[in-house]
Amino acid sequence: MKPLPPAYGWIDDLRPLPRMLEEARKLYGTFEVAGPADNPVILGWAKETGLAKVYNDDAIPWCGLFMAVVAKRAGRPVVEGPLWARNWAKFGIPADRAQLGDILVFRRAQSSGHVRWGDWGSAESVGWLLLANGRTWSV
Repeated sequence: MKPLPPAYGWIDDLRPLPRMLEEARKLYGTFEVAGPADNPVILGWAKETGLAKVYNDDAIPWCGLFMAVVAKRAGRPVVEGPLWARNWAKFGIPADRAQLGDILVFRRAQSSGHVRWGDWGSAESVGWLLLANGRTWSV
């Protein structure tokens, strides 16, 4: 596995990790390919989750696809319409405060969003491990 940034290296010392976070950790270091080419790993996730007919280009936002493949590999149910990030708000049990392994769903504009993992803290905290693709188009 690719090493985590030093500030988050402590996660690799924790055992057991929540199953989904363990699966996500294995994918750290996956990057979207810039330009017209695609990362075959990301397209493989679409095949693995049965989404290849609707997900065929890694330029399509893939945070929901990432969550879907992680959930599937961890033996958890995948939400209906997993490519729509805000659908992940239907996953699990809502909580007032994020804990290690919790899924965070963000709203962007009227109908779009983003889904990530949080490690600790609150909505006001800067102490998040944002393990999912974001501005760097990577895990």
